[in-house]
Formats: sequence, C-alpha cells, structure tokens
Amino acid sequence: MKVFQGIVLAGHSNENEAQFSARLSRFWTEILRGYPEQFEGVYAESSEFGSTDNRPTRQYAVEPAVVLLLEEKLKEAGIALLPVDPDDTYTRHEAVAPDWWQIEH
Repeated sequence: MKVFQGIVLAGHSNENEAQFSARLSRFWTEILRGYPEQFEGVYAESSEFGSTDNRPTRQYAVEPAVVLLLEEKLKEAGIALLPVDPDDTYTRHEAVAPDWWQIEH
C-alpha cells in the first residue's frame, strides 16, 4: 500500500489565510509548470488551514520522493516547511474528504 508523507507549510508571522493561500497557489502553479512529474507526487491538501505561532499553516500528503525537491523550492519561495515527522504518514484511505482534498492531476 502506498504511503504518503505528511508535511506542513507555514506562512509569515501574522500573515492572514487569504495572503498565504495566494502565495501557496502561486507556488503550486510554478511546481506544476516546472516539475510536472514531481507534482504528480502531491496527493492531497488539508481542507482547512491550521496555525502555529501566529502563522497560518497548511498540511499536505506527498510521496516521500518529492520532499527534498519541495524543501528546496519552498525555501526559494519564502514558504516555511516545518520539520518533517517521519511518523506522520497517510494512506489513500486516510487522506479523504472532508478533512482532505485530493489534488487532481
């Protein structure tokens, strides 16, 4: 059974969800255009924002093989990747609505 790594992206301190969402949309569009094969490894996005330390967060379920590329590209985009917990994993059966949105490819 395929297992996806959970990752959490964080915005700037005191950034609102709309601003962070816009930055995430730009980021994912660039990944889709520049790295379409790796984008296939982005399976799901949490349906709601979270927060930590006055920063908006969004959780994703991705194939472990794309984490290093995302780490590099997120840093370039100014979006923080919180420390990855190797035990935070999901199967296709766990990353389902209403808590998750599957990303269409």
